[in-house]
Amino acid sequence: MTIAQKDHTWSLVLHAWAQKTPLRKKVFYWLARWAIWVLAFALLLWADAVGVDMLVFAFFVGVPLATSLFVSFAISAIVGRKRPFAQHGFDPAIGVRYLGSSFPSDHATCATSLGLSAFFFSPTLGVLAIIGAICIAVARVGVGVHYLSDIVAGALVAGCSLALLILLTAGPVG
Repeated sequence: MTIAQKDHTWSLVLHAWAQKTPLRKKVFYWLARWAIWVLAFALLLWADAVGVDMLVFAFFVGVPLATSLFVSFAISAIVGRKRPFAQHGFDPAIGVRYLGSSFPSDHATCATSLGLSAFFFSPTLGVLAIIGAICIAVARVGVGVHYLSDIVAGALVAGCSLALLILLTAGPVG
């Protein structure tokens, strides 16, 4: 079995497991559909509550987010991978039949970017945000709109984009 076949198989197994009970369906649906907005709003509320300068917050969260999404959109346009529900002929549990490319996952890209950016402000906040990002990414597979490799690629895009921005803004070393 090739890696691509394993990716498809494991993704479909996770999807089947997530859809097995009404409670799992609801949890995966909510995480896949709404948790990204809750994560972003929670970070914004936290920054405001602890008095983070909003210009600094906008830079360290907004620039990596925009950069990683730009890269994700570019890769998606080049790769053009079908979504699992379109490839395997089932209805997505999220209720949306958006047929854009699934690789890489924009939700995983955004959530990971938000989570990694949170580390600039607080390691604890960063860990909590990364846990949220993992939940969001796995839920996207569970509702049938992404493969596992889509979410891994989205996380890598976010991580690489943030690393590049850090290198470009850090100035000369030494």
